[in-house]
Amino acid sequence: MPLEAVVALLTRYPNNEAIQSRLRHFGVNPDITHWSIDPNRIDPGQWEPWEIDAGRRRHFAGTLGRPKLMEYIYGFPTALTAAVVNSTQDPIERTLTGEKTIGTETSLSISTTIEAGFFGSVSLSVTTAFSQTWKKEEKFTDSIRVTIRPGRMMWLELVPVMRRIDGDFVHFRRWHTETRTNVWQFSGVVEAPGLEGGLKDVVNVRDEPVSQEMADLFQAASVTGSGEITTDGTLVTLPGDMAASLTEDTRES
Repeated sequence: MPLEAVVALLTRYPNNEAIQSRLRHFGVNPDITHWSIDPNRIDPGQWEPWEIDAGRRRHFAGTLGRPKLMEYIYGFPTALTAAVVNSTQDPIERTLTGEKTIGTETSLSISTTIEAGFFGSVSLSVTTAFSQTWKKEEKFTDSIRVTIRPGRMMWLELVPVMRRIDGDFVHFRRWHTETRTNVWQFSGVVEAPGLEGGLKDVVNVRDEPVSQEMADLFQAASVTGSGEITTDGTLVTLPGDMAASLTEDTRES
């Protein structure tokens, strides 16, 4: 999902006092800008803060996030169920049922190697700054009984509420042989499903026309057994995201 500017449904500002205090504990001045770092260069074992008392000098490393704000926005619409095409001459009733797992999106190109550490840092930041838990992903399910008119196709479309967190991440490190803390930072935006207050996810019933040309193509594809488009002998079923894409293509042309 593109991380582009959208209208916020709700905006919350953090309390970063505990994070700032923690940074000072590790010898980091939180009020200045430090050298930038590619988060993929951070050792997987240097995300969760840790320290060892090495006598006269401490040995420590870690990464702490400082959120600037949290915005709740509507995410990109995505198909929750398959689309059912009515190519008969009469209305039909069907129950559209499906599930969809929505995961985390980030403006940073996070590698799988450091993903766990990065998401752990995000989760800690959200808990500390906003007193909330943070989910990496969430599964959505729904089921609605619909009447599909002749020459139409229908599916359920999910528009989830997403939490968008914009912030800085500070990476610090000092070995027992060093006399000062080495500090780097990077910035990023992270989105994940989440609700607060009266906000609710939206499930729309999509009802779109099917041209005769499109109906013929669906029927031909279902006969070849491609796997994505199937038929029970009367009705054709295809992935909802495919139906949405075909509908948008038709409108643009």
